[in-house]
Amino acid sequence: MMVVMNNMAKKKKATADVVILLVEGATEVEFYKKLLISLNRKYAPESCVIRQPIDMKGIGNFKNGAVRQFNIDATNFKKSKRYNQELDYVYHVFMCIDTDVFEFQSNPPINKEKVKESINKANVIPHFIEACHSIEDWFLEDLDGIADFLKTNKTNLSTKVKGKNGADKLDNLFRPFNKRYTKGVKCEGLVDKLDVVKIFNNHQNEFSELISLLNTNL
Repeated sequence: MMVVMNNMAKKKKATADVVILLVEGATEVEFYKKLLISLNRKYAPESCVIRQPIDMKGIGNFKNGAVRQFNIDATNFKKSKRYNQELDYVYHVFMCIDTDVFEFQSNPPINKEKVKESINKANVIPHFIEACHSIEDWFLEDLDGIADFLKTNKTNLSTKVKGKNGADKLDNLFRPFNKRYTKGVKCEGLVDKLDVVKIFNNHQNEFSELISLLNTNL
């Protein structure tokens, strides 16, 4: 008796990447929202979905909240119009953090390796985007944008960038113009004036893993 074999193997699903951004605070949300517009325009990734940044409301909440926030956003993505049941998605969590707490505190609020381990256990690929020493230090690289926000000339600012850290320096720049900068609180209109592409280009090393992922999806 001849046995007829079925040579039609089950078709393997195509894969696509999903990028979920976890950021420390409200100002970072605004920065990464603006940056994502430029990234989507520049790379136009065909098989990569970049989700809107999620405010973790402080670096300490990455310790127990990173996986929880991923699960919430992954569930929301599966309910969205972008979700395609014909694709096999690979999830990446990019944790956007400042490095100052690791540099200047003897007992940092999180252990990065343990956070990465918890993400891995959820079958997700973890990444860090680390602003040295803080995202405010990145903002200070664009004094033209800050001057535009304060409605003044850059020459009125360049000699006044003083303070113990990036947030303090920004606050000191703002004070003569009856404005304040507070870490973790949204500064309405500031990011709109910043050249986020310039900042991004200044920090290709910090963004290297995200850039590499986007390049593979061109």
